[in-house]
Amino acid sequence: MSDRHSVTVETVEPDLHSLLALSDDLLKQRLLGFIRQSGVKFRSRKIFDELGWPAGQAPRFAKFWKIEAGAVVPSRDPLLWDLREPLLQDAALACCCVLLHRRARNYDVEWIGGMETAAIPIVAGMLAVNRACGGPALNGFYIRKQRKKDGLRRLLEGPPPPPGARVVLVDDLLNKGISKKPLIDYCHHNGLEAVALLVLVDTERQGADLFASVCPVESLFTRSFVLRGNVSGADGPSDGDMRSKPDPRANVVQLIEGDHLRSSSLGCGAAAQGSSPAQMTREDIELVRLARDTVIFAALSRGQVQPMLREGHRGNAGYSPFLGRYLRTSGVVFTRISKREFKDGRWFNRHRGCQAVGLLNPEPGAIAEMTVKSALVSATRARKVKNGPAVFHKPVWPEEIGSLSVFVYLVEELVPTNAQTAEELLAEGHDVHKWGLIVQHEEFRGVICSDLDSVPDIQTQITAACRKMQNHLEIVPHESGGVTFIRMKGRWLWDPARPKPDFF
Repeated sequence: MSDRHSVTVETVEPDLHSLLALSDDLLKQRLLGFIRQSGVKFRSRKIFDELGWPAGQAPRFAKFWKIEAGAVVPSRDPLLWDLREPLLQDAALACCCVLLHRRARNYDVEWIGGMETAAIPIVAGMLAVNRACGGPALNGFYIRKQRKKDGLRRLLEGPPPPPGARVVLVDDLLNKGISKKPLIDYCHHNGLEAVALLVLVDTERQGADLFASVCPVESLFTRSFVLRGNVSGADGPSDGDMRSKPDPRANVVQLIEGDHLRSSSLGCGAAAQGSSPAQMTREDIELVRLARDTVIFAALSRGQVQPMLREGHRGNAGYSPFLGRYLRTSGVVFTRISKREFKDGRWFNRHRGCQAVGLLNPEPGAIAEMTVKSALVSATRARKVKNGPAVFHKPVWPEEIGSLSVFVYLVEELVPTNAQTAEELLAEGHDVHKWGLIVQHEEFRGVICSDLDSVPDIQTQITAACRKMQNHLEIVPHESGGVTFIRMKGRWLWDPARPKPDFF
């Protein structure tokens, strides 16, 4: 490059609404190009040859400094992350904020915030994306490193969240995490619930350890992926994809004409509902495949053999290269099995079993582990909803494997409520498309997941959950009076090759 500070400008750039129609993978391909183009600086060519990417953007070299014994001296670090440069280019910032906004909406919050200064454009960009999507009200703030010495002398800039507010924290980089301690302290001292930290790049320097007791951490990329295309723990496109599409500023017309967007007429409204398989991450899809493999193993071995999650004693890596955070994050899932059958001249999907394990366990296992457990129970001993003593679906058998579809329901939040009626649940913001329901009475319990075509409203959801109320011996339909509710927020995952509307 003749001018190391020059920025290449293409004649066609996608506007925000065009970006909203793109899949995560395409957005990440573009964003990764910007990061490699200007967001990481190497100290020398030799270091780039050792650490850098195999193809794509030319590297950037720079001198950088550190403070040592009170003096500014040259740094011997091999590289420096400088994500402020790409994030102050409108195209890169738009890609980043669309991706982070898609993750933030999974937490159902009204507030996003971060530390100055890197979080400021991200917060502002996510607010713009939210407005472009027509999403619910969203507010942003940032925390100063030091209280302003004059004027209003504020530490927080922006509308202050009320005590008890659930907040998603954002930043460009997760390094050691020390710089985010004032943000954590502010949330703690002001009664705010930090539900997640979303970052562009995790440099894999144990920064997540600082947040282990605070909230989960999600990153768009990891250090190893940016530098080498190594997908271990990363949520990004494959290295092969990047070699074939190295340019972050690909012509938007070519993208829109590509196979990825044949069904993008869903637009931003559908994206906001999370109904498109393009909104599922690779880890989501791998979790469904894990559940399906568990069902297949159960059919072939009578439930005696399970998929191996982590590395085995013979060096097999198991599912660990693919499941990412689901091997670390705790949570409960339902695994649902549907069977494709032909009857009376038409194809239909018969419910073949749906079970969770340890739903109200305060300390469930990792999501991947719970998926295996729930899939195994669903395939071998899932209850049917009938009066009287418990009746079970027949265990799956090898000959029907090809006709089975598997869906995974991630339970993200359980919220006890004092509501007693459908009207009171509605007043709390209960929506059957986003919230399932647990009903309890004495030793009986009934559970129903959200986003079911057969459950269009809250009263239908209550009736269905009461119909499923059971203890360890029997299922007894109950009236809705006298029961207590727990609201259950979750989302469905499925194999994109078998879309939910057609195979559920």
